[in-house]
Amino acid sequence: SSDLPIINIVALVALLIGFAVCSIQGFLIYTLTEGYLRQIIEMIGSQHQNIEADLVNLRRFPLVNKIFVLTLLAVLAAQFSLMALFVSRQAILESENILFDIGMTAAVITLTVLYVFWAVKYFTDNVMNALNELKHWSHTIARGDLEAEIHVVTNDEISDVIRDIRFMVTRLQEKQRAINAEKNKLSVIMAGIVEGVVAIDSRGNVMMLNDAAEGITGWVKSQSIGKPVKDILQIFDATQQQYFTKNYYPIESVISDVNHTDTWSEVKLVTKQGEERFVNVSINTLQVEGDKTVGCIFTIHDITKEKELQEMKIDFVSIAAHELRAPLTSVLGYMSVFLEENKDTLNDDQGQLLQRVQASAQQLRGLVENLLSISKIERGALALSFKRVDWVDMVKQLVADMEFQAKDKRIKLQYSDPTTDVPEVFVDELRVKEVLSNLISNAINYTPPNGEIEVGIYVKEGNIVTYVKDTGVGIPKDAQAKLFTKFYRVENKLDGGSKGTGLGLYISKTIVERHHGKIWVDSEVDVGTTFSFSLPFADISEKLEDAELEQNKPT
Repeated sequence: SSDLPIINIVALVALLIGFAVCSIQGFLIYTLTEGYLRQIIEMIGSQHQNIEADLVNLRRFPLVNKIFVLTLLAVLAAQFSLMALFVSRQAILESENILFDIGMTAAVITLTVLYVFWAVKYFTDNVMNALNELKHWSHTIARGDLEAEIHVVTNDEISDVIRDIRFMVTRLQEKQRAINAEKNKLSVIMAGIVEGVVAIDSRGNVMMLNDAAEGITGWVKSQSIGKPVKDILQIFDATQQQYFTKNYYPIESVISDVNHTDTWSEVKLVTKQGEERFVNVSINTLQVEGDKTVGCIFTIHDITKEKELQEMKIDFVSIAAHELRAPLTSVLGYMSVFLEENKDTLNDDQGQLLQRVQASAQQLRGLVENLLSISKIERGALALSFKRVDWVDMVKQLVADMEFQAKDKRIKLQYSDPTTDVPEVFVDELRVKEVLSNLISNAINYTPPNGEIEVGIYVKEGNIVTYVKDTGVGIPKDAQAKLFTKFYRVENKLDGGSKGTGLGLYISKTIVERHHGKIWVDSEVDVGTTFSFSLPFADISEKLEDAELEQNKPT
């Protein structure tokens, strides 16, 4: 009986060991499993941030079922130990071989502990294998393979995770199908756009172009995607400077400007095959939320055929005008000689008739000259010969030359001297005379008899302003903005006093602007009209002209 306490101690130790082993294993499985699953879900969430919210309810994994099983094993081990204790104690009390019974008791307890270890390892391996499969599956999904499957069957929280991830994948597949449908729709829309569209990313590389852009640039999608835009869109301005180079319109400055928009008209584009085309280009940045741009869109309209047709029209007008110029000059010359030699033999009716013929021929010659000027302007070939000119003397002389024309209509034409000294101007004298002559002629044509026309000069802010003020019929407000466009004529009572072509003011505006000046009109119906234009001082104009020549110098 003295050995009984030893047996009790052995049984108690076995019981404690069973509890300890089960508790430690259960805690380790719980900690390892929860941490492992947490890492997997965080990894999936980082790869698919848009569906991370779907897994919020899976952030904690108690694994209740597994721990419950391990707890049962611990209780079972304790029951085995207690059973072994009481059985061994009773057997020892009735047995004469105490050492043998103690050994048997130890063997039973050892087997119990080993069984618990085996059971724990069995459940641990099941959990870890399932977790490894889950991790591999999630990595496959993260790489974009949404068709991947997992072959794990469990009845615990891991199966819940797998079910929720499958639901997530199903939603991703639906979203992917929706995105693909939108992409296909966008592709159809882009293919149907007749204008070329090129999209570039934030680094200035092409990321998309439509079929029309392929036809315009000569580049196919497979060759152009990822290339710098300056290689695909080789665009040159009128001075042959290439856009998107380091020193001229760098693409970085376009992308960095959140609200950047621009339009280029009639610029030259060189295709991949070296063919030259004329295009109109519009640029708009692609803006995301905030002050950030992700690239920009180029819209390209091929105007090569329109340009060729326009050139043909200009050629026709130029040729026709030149062909008419020579015979008109001869007609006017012969008419002047005939009138001079026969002025004493012609009666009044005959003289008036021939004078009308002469006036019509002169008007036709004016039209021919205007058409020639238009053709030069349209070609960009309006050559100017600049020199310093005493503006006051030139205006005085021109007014004096046109006084006879005003007197024929009983109109008073007068020149008003400036109140301050007027500097010289740097101009093409012939062309600016054409402008002033046209303005005075218009004033004479639209001013009724006994009216007045005043021509004057004043200085303002580095410019010499010349005005022609009449007491004519005036111009309606809604027509004033269109006066300086080609072929525009006011459709009212002004038509009765003029047989003009609507080209004079357009030509005048072009000439004045080519001299770095401005032209404008102030008018009130039945009161009169004042046309004014400004020209810079000679010193300023020379600097502007030199700068323009330098800019247009071929590089």
